[in-house]
Amino acid sequence: MRIPLIFVSRHTDVLSHKYADMGFLEAVLAGQVWDPPGAFTFEHYVDVGRPGSTYPDAFPDVDGALVVLPARHHASEADVAWFLGQLGRLSWSVVILAGDEEWAFPAHMVPGPNRRVWCMQPRPEHEGMDGMLPGGWYPGTRQGIRPHGVLGPRPLDWFFGGQVTHERRQEATKVLRGMVTDFPCRLIETAGYLQGVPMPEYMAFLSSAKVIPCPSGPCTVDTARPLEALEAGCVPVVDTVTPRGESYDYWALCFGDDCPLPRIREWSDFPAILRRELADWPTNANRLSAWWQQWKRSTVHKLHNDLRAVSGSTFQPETPDELLSVIVTTSPTPVHPSTADLDTTISAIRNQLPHAEIIIAADGVRPEQEDMRASYDEYLRRVTWLCNFEWRNTVPFLAPEWLAQAELTRQALKLVRTPLILFVEHDRPPLGIIDWAGICGLVQSGRVNVVRLHESPEIHPDHAHLMLEDHAVSWDGVPIRRTMAWWQHPHVIRAVTLKVFLEDHFDPRERTMIEDRLYQAAENDWFDHRIPAWNRWRLAIYSPLGDMKRSTHLNSRGDEPKWPNVAAEVPA
Repeated sequence: MRIPLIFVSRHTDVLSHKYADMGFLEAVLAGQVWDPPGAFTFEHYVDVGRPGSTYPDAFPDVDGALVVLPARHHASEADVAWFLGQLGRLSWSVVILAGDEEWAFPAHMVPGPNRRVWCMQPRPEHEGMDGMLPGGWYPGTRQGIRPHGVLGPRPLDWFFGGQVTHERRQEATKVLRGMVTDFPCRLIETAGYLQGVPMPEYMAFLSSAKVIPCPSGPCTVDTARPLEALEAGCVPVVDTVTPRGESYDYWALCFGDDCPLPRIREWSDFPAILRRELADWPTNANRLSAWWQQWKRSTVHKLHNDLRAVSGSTFQPETPDELLSVIVTTSPTPVHPSTADLDTTISAIRNQLPHAEIIIAADGVRPEQEDMRASYDEYLRRVTWLCNFEWRNTVPFLAPEWLAQAELTRQALKLVRTPLILFVEHDRPPLGIIDWAGICGLVQSGRVNVVRLHESPEIHPDHAHLMLEDHAVSWDGVPIRRTMAWWQHPHVIRAVTLKVFLEDHFDPRERTMIEDRLYQAAENDWFDHRIPAWNRWRLAIYSPLGDMKRSTHLNSRGDEPKWPNVAAEVPA
């Protein structure tokens, strides 16, 4: 659906968009941050309200719109009255108040019937607003970081380059000056905005560092620096006190109570914080990158959901890309830190489903694989980078500890927003011609719970006893063979069905592979009850005529032994 996007400016010397602190917002609106199923597209109206523009006096004659206001430049009584009057002409709206870190604009006057209001760089009084946005990265940030790539070395322990124009910056740089001989680092102090090194050189330093100290901006603790650092895969250490002495948890207000950004109140504590973060590198950077990418995704979803809510529009997913989310599980293997097998799998998925949301669920390190931790951490560093820059609409979920496949999948399910799931292990890419629309329709109907993509051209004789037919049968035009064999080959399943299987057969405290439990459970049920058992499980194999091979195995584990499952530890 296409809806109006109105950028407001009533003044010839005021931009209606493309300000430095609107880089993140405009990337969101352009679909560059995330592209959710059923996303709105926008019809742009620029410089609305500006003398001499196409719409110099009033909003265009539309029913509703997404409205972006450079709020600091429209805080006069006359501008506020005009803006509120124009909003009143719309039957619905989502309003984004941007670029007003001083908060001269009376945001409390904007909420109204059938209207959602988002604030950039919020203060505590904005807690009741519908959405919060950080100050944003500058335009060109991602383009400047990306050339440095995933494999670039990180020779600097920390880097700061910026203007030193107020007390908090002075306190921070005084401490940083005393650290330049103790750590590999780079400190660039300037007297004003953009008076330091050229932007490409700045981005090169940023991409070479592990930790980025982020002293407060002039009005709020936020600046572009934390978002730049997160995009570059660094660990930002963020300020909690403004130059005016205000201290509130801006980061929880803006990003939610689970915001994991390391905070600092006294800059004299930075050496200790730096040593702590360096000791945890790159695990901490991987964890922050995964959180950041999940936050970006959820923010885009929330914006589109708000637009749907006020406009009264509905979205009914129809195509496989809209119906399916892909969960790709991964864990330590001898091939790491190489991402080659995972890259092959992601590429194969994208060849089949160009736009579907992909969730890469990465397990922790089990005790027997502790010797793989360093290579796995480096693998995850590369994976999070690739998710952010190369694998479009792909988000990482990193388990906080070793969970094993069943519990890892249960946790990753919390990120799923679609009715169906394609489950894929990291080294089992789908292949060949697959009737995704037919499979999705069949699974969505409930007549079949699982449609698996087989790994072999035909059924092995040892498994024939678990097949209900000796040949393919067409169900709603989809050739399948019903089975009572559960294998963890790629398969399509309803999200609610997978959740029920996990709840019914797995204790969250145990550590096990899904197939190890469900294969035996399904087989036993078949031996005991025959057809009624299939009606409970409803398992099928996609079986096109001829070669039914629709997935393959890259064998990332190689000769590594299959580790045993671990039973739940039940408290005494």
